[in-house]
Amino acid sequence: MIDGAHSPISMIGFSVTDILCILIFWIFYYHVFSAQIKTTCPPGPDEKDFENHHHKYSKNNWIKKILAFITITVLCSVVESAVQVAVYEFLVSGIFEPKEDDIPPEDFFGIKVFYLFLFFTAVFSIKYIVEETIFVALEKPMMMLSEHYGVV
Repeated sequence: MIDGAHSPISMIGFSVTDILCILIFWIFYYHVFSAQIKTTCPPGPDEKDFENHHHKYSKNNWIKKILAFITITVLCSVVESAVQVAVYEFLVSGIFEPKEDDIPPEDFFGIKVFYLFLFFTAVFSIKYIVEETIFVALEKPMMMLSEHYGVV
């Protein structure tokens, strides 16, 4: 949504980070760590008997889930923070490097960017921890619901 508070450049940055974070989650959770809940379907007496088609859920491997979520949290927080700082610096200064007149002593520009990056990384880490906690709580009920209505 582009409005008075969000410029088109910041919205492009937000869109890019959203797509990258979805790809990071998909690659690491489903392919690298394979931490999703798996189901097996025992064959019935008649393969066309859809009434007795029940899925069995495997035990969760919590170590895989924790490792996947730690990796996802770190990567997504760093990616989102880097884009956030880049957009901020672009919008504030117009370029990624300060003008010669604007450089205070002790390289204030680099220190400011570093602390801004750390702040955003901490904020986005908390965001992803909350999101992943909600995901773990809802993963199995959503899987059961989608199987009940024939989505999977």
